[in-house]
Amino acid sequence: ISGANLESAIGELPIEVKFPKIFVSNDNYIDAKLYIDNYKKNIRKTNFKDRNCNNCNEQIPSNFSICWNCGIEVKIKE
Repeated sequence: ISGANLESAIGELPIEVKFPKIFVSNDNYIDAKLYIDNYKKNIRKTNFKDRNCNNCNEQIPSNFSICWNCGIEVKIKE
């Protein structure tokens, strides 16, 4: 793994260098690719869906906990 600790330099380095890189041997490439593809598929299944703000009704992406429009905390509807 290369660059795993670069998140501490956010704002000082170009955006493209802040992400870690994982290197695998050619013999393990197919297994690594399958693992990553399955991981991405499972992440998409478990993510919350976008929702609307309870205060201003603005659509809020699932990764936000505070409305970007009015600043109110977005409650997750069960």
